[in-house]
Parts: sequence; C-alpha cells; structure tokens
Amino acid sequence: MKKHIITLLLVLVAAASYAQTENPRGIYKLMTLKGRVGEIKAPFDQYKICTDSITIMLVLAAQNNGLMMFNVSHPDNETFNYTGSEPRFEGDHRTLIYDSNAEHFTEKWWSENENHTYFPHNDWCLEFYESNRYSEAARPTVEALTSTGEINAENPLLGRWRIIGWMDELTDVKKQLKELKDAYPTGRFNGEFIISSSHLIYTIVTGVSGAIIANSGSPDKNTLLQGNEKRRVKWLTKDIIAVEKQEDWRRDWQIMERDTDSETLLSRAASYYINNR
Repeated sequence: MKKHIITLLLVLVAAASYAQTENPRGIYKLMTLKGRVGEIKAPFDQYKICTDSITIMLVLAAQNNGLMMFNVSHPDNETFNYTGSEPRFEGDHRTLIYDSNAEHFTEKWWSENENHTYFPHNDWCLEFYESNRYSEAARPTVEALTSTGEINAENPLLGRWRIIGWMDELTDVKKQLKELKDAYPTGRFNGEFIISSSHLIYTIVTGVSGAIIANSGSPDKNTLLQGNEKRRVKWLTKDIIAVEKQEDWRRDWQIMERDTDSETLLSRAASYYINNR
C-alpha cells in the first residue's frame, strides 16, 4: 500500500512540474514586476495576448481629458513559448518564459534602459502575469476587441460600426451613400465604434489603438450616449445609420456602416503586426 502511495505522489509531482512548462496561451495581466526597485505591484495596466503565431501587448492609460486610451503593440517580436528560467549560454540575453501554464507565466527579459523608474540597467527584469484578471477599464475593452460583427436582436445598434463619412443634410440619401461608400477605401475615415449598452469604444480599423469613452453606450436602437452628449440615430438602411452631431446652430450627421466581419479587432491587430514585422 505504501508503495502505491509513493508512486501516486511521484506521478502527481511530475504532473505538477509538467503543468508549469506549458506554452502560455490566452490573455494575461501583468500583476507584479521585479526590476530596479525590487518586486512591486504592476505600474502599468498591461496585458500580453499569447497565440501560436504572435505575442502582442495591450496597454491602457488614463488621460487628463478623462478618456482612457489603449494601444495594442508588438514589442517582443516573438511568440512566447516555454524556455526555462536560465539563459542558454553565457551572455545570452534572449527573453525567457517559464513557470507557465494556462493560469500564469513569468517573463524574464534583459533590460538596457538607463535611469528608468522601474527597469534595471544591463540586468534581468522579471514580469509576472496571470490570466482571467482585468482592470475595470480593460474588461470592456477586451470584450470589444474580441467581439465579432454579430447583430443583437434586441438592440441592433449594439455592435461594431465603421465611420464612412458625414452628411450635412439627409437629402438624396441614396446618391450620397453611394459616394461615401465609393470613396471609403481610399478616404480619410478609418475609425470604428464598438457600441455596447454601457460603453462606447473608438478604435482605428486595424484595432491597434483607440479610446474608451466613459458614461456612454446605447439604451435603445435610436439613441447613442457619448459622454454627456445624447445623440439621435436615424436608420438609413438596416446596416447604415446616421448619428446626429449638434454644435450650437449647426447640425451634421455622422454616417456609419455596420461591420459584419467575423474577424475580431484583436485578431485584426495581430494580423497587422504579422504582415508588417
């Protein structure tokens, strides 16, 4: 009996050890950082999105104007796979990934930053990540960036909308819409709104950067709340809307077309960096 118990314990220990050597896959939040001033709570609202083909980073930062900005970047220039905690040879400064599974991982990278508040100079910096952890601002952002272009049956205004232009007046709409759609591929409009019942998120079409607009969203299919502004919505077709913009005596209409792309904006951002690295 004792022999069976020892064998079982050895199997469990081996399984636990193996579980820490998986390739990290998913979205992980930076929890703590060990660098120039020792181990501290994460100074940035930062996330690593780890896939089989690329690792990208999402960072959110509050601005003085009240907006919460976000940016998706590709600073690591590699896919995170388990490496172990030690360099391969003396002087090897390649990034190390270890203590890794679906729940967490450690990134150990060589920092050459001088006089940085947190990062050391010519030494290793350790970042500790955990999955399924989000800040209050990051959760709706990640939900928006990982959503597809599905139509909400209860409120069709919810979802993803690309900006295709503006109209002064809603007259001869059919002709104006044709002109806007023809000009869109080479035009200057490349913004997209993701509308939910409680948030309004603006991003450029690549999904690389954008802003979260507080106190916003859609209570019904004919109303868009944008900060302290209540904007009227007119449906020009089932997939094209005109959103009223009133400034003093002038009224214009922002024209948006539904984005029904099944690719998420986060996947679009990853594709952008894969194609441009």
